[in-house]
Amino acid sequence: MKKSFWLLWSILGLALVFLLDYSALGCEFVYDDLGIIVHNPYLHSRNLFTALSFNPFRSLVYFTYWVQWQLGASSQGFRIFNLLLHFLNGLLLLAFCGRLFEDKPLAGIFASLGLWLNPIFLESVNLISGRFDLMMSFFYLLGLICYLSYSRGWKFRVGFYLALILALLSKEIAVSLPLVCLVLSWREEKILSPKPIFFSILLVLVFIFLRFNWTIILAKTSEQMPGWGEYFLAQNGLFWFSIFKVLIPARLNFDYQLKIYFPLALAGLFFNIFFVGFLFFSLKKRKLFYRLILAGFLIYLPLALIPLADIFRETRIYLFALWIMLVFGLSLSWLGKERLKSILPLLGVIYLCFFSLCWERAQKWRSAESLWRDSVKKSPLKFRPVYNYANALRRKLKLKEAEQVYLWAERLSPSDLRVKTNLELIRRINQNPALLRELEERFKAEQEIP
Repeated sequence: MKKSFWLLWSILGLALVFLLDYSALGCEFVYDDLGIIVHNPYLHSRNLFTALSFNPFRSLVYFTYWVQWQLGASSQGFRIFNLLLHFLNGLLLLAFCGRLFEDKPLAGIFASLGLWLNPIFLESVNLISGRFDLMMSFFYLLGLICYLSYSRGWKFRVGFYLALILALLSKEIAVSLPLVCLVLSWREEKILSPKPIFFSILLVLVFIFLRFNWTIILAKTSEQMPGWGEYFLAQNGLFWFSIFKVLIPARLNFDYQLKIYFPLALAGLFFNIFFVGFLFFSLKKRKLFYRLILAGFLIYLPLALIPLADIFRETRIYLFALWIMLVFGLSLSWLGKERLKSILPLLGVIYLCFFSLCWERAQKWRSAESLWRDSVKKSPLKFRPVYNYANALRRKLKLKEAEQVYLWAERLSPSDLRVKTNLELIRRINQNPALLRELEERFKAEQEIP
């Protein structure tokens, strides 16, 4: 592609992402952002090593947080940085498609446009702690590009290992990179560049060993976490649910209320085993489409193997969703120019729907209050969004509304002392309005529950 095209496409992409997410940029710090950034004493230290010691295995992202905090950046500044990363990921996706599908330039155009327009990606942008996924995806794509260009010189060889290390220091799910490289390189009778695959797998194994020997502080107790087998089974169904949410990104929710249905999860497991087996068998045919689907499974696999309290969050599937956009772009490019012309109106409608959904979702991110209100509408029987919505109202000093929502939270969790404490505090304020001025700053500094 010519330099003039890259320049025009960059201007278009930058304008699109800022236009679509402009409404959400001014939202205050919410949810994990409070614990990771606002109330994190490590990050506030002037000593860089103290700041990075909070989690050295994600030190690259914490370094960017530390720099921005020391410079006095607001939540808007943090989100603008995230938005720029998202924009750059679109350009990298275009470059990666150009290396992988040299004879199909339209694949990268469709994929990068889908990345910039699909609202599911903005969840990782607007939640500032979604930067872990944004930066990991950036270096993941860079590593793939360097691997496909490995034979072009020492710069790409060094770049591959450096990108892998930086991706791992952004988020642990980058461990799948060497295996994805292995699958994608199965183009000829022999593996393309086996040496970097071997050494990168060794590097990943060392990283995993060190990571598992480091003390991990969890926001939830072990009693609140699902068992490994239960979690893994659920992810077999959520793999397909994630694909559905990426392709039809309607009714996005910051805090899902999902239950694990074991018959469906078990059926999903058996189907996935059969499907992955079919894909492995198809490697012999050296068809790129099958390799891309198998790579998608490998990208999702780390998400299925590490149990977390929330079985599904849209912010976690950024890289996987990006890969779906890549497959989507390739599928469209295979139609050929004549067929593409015939479905251009349909494609226009699809991208217009993405644009509309993006714009609508950004409105939900205007403030913590509007975000949690939307989540409560979609998960009315889940305690956490109801309680955090009440807290958001209280921080805005909307005490009458907050009291009603706290009563709602009390019905969901009658024994929760935090709800009872807040209700008692509101009653005291109603009896003594002067108390409000004393507590106003404390209200603003309060964290949301994880």
